[in-house]
Amino acid sequence: MYGFYNLWDKFKKYGGFSPKELKNLVLVILILGFVVGFNDGRTEFQIIPWLFNLFNSMLIVALSVFVRETVRRAHALHFGHKVEFKIWVFGLGFSLVAAVVSMGKIPILVYGGMLASILPAHRLGYFRYRLSYHDLAGVSFLTNFSSLVLAVFFKIFTFLPNPLIQKAMVINLLFACTNMLPIPPMDGANIFYAHRVGYIFALVLILTSSALLYFGSLLAALIAAPLIAVIVGVLYAWKFET
Repeated sequence: MYGFYNLWDKFKKYGGFSPKELKNLVLVILILGFVVGFNDGRTEFQIIPWLFNLFNSMLIVALSVFVRETVRRAHALHFGHKVEFKIWVFGLGFSLVAAVVSMGKIPILVYGGMLASILPAHRLGYFRYRLSYHDLAGVSFLTNFSSLVLAVFFKIFTFLPNPLIQKAMVINLLFACTNMLPIPPMDGANIFYAHRVGYIFALVLILTSSALLYFGSLLAALIAAPLIAVIVGVLYAWKFET
């Protein structure tokens, strides 16, 4: 219980977003909302339905980004790190161009990463008084995993006759999958540089879970995806790390 209150105290002190971060996050939401809302699935363009779809897309993206960045900050503070959101202009531009060129059929949701610094008052001892690649990898993995968890949440309610629920699930699966690419400053790069086997496990877990959630059932994703990830991780470690 003390650990929870300690984390809550640190989050109240260091978990807020700076004005610069908030402006960058608004820009991210607007651009990525446009990326996923560019193609509304209609054969003929109608301005009112298109704007309605665009508005809904931006709301879902805002929720997804908020969850990702809140989980990132909370978990980083757990390790004694303070993180700052770092926008990736090239990634946002590439996502925008890919959406326009493909008429919205290739939605790529990459938008940035993090700058981490230590909190000396909370990290005593030489062995803790430094940034750890493994800590950053853990933060990055849980950031992507939070998108997967949010997708699972929406998957539970896809039986309802509301297309927004399916759209929300797909958007979070896209966030989880595309941000696993091992390209700095994306989350996948932190995991890849920290531990190759861990990266393979995380990548297979997220990709397999996403495919099963989209094409199959929730039960299959919860059971089969971790099993497949463990098998592939063990085989990779046996083949390339021994």
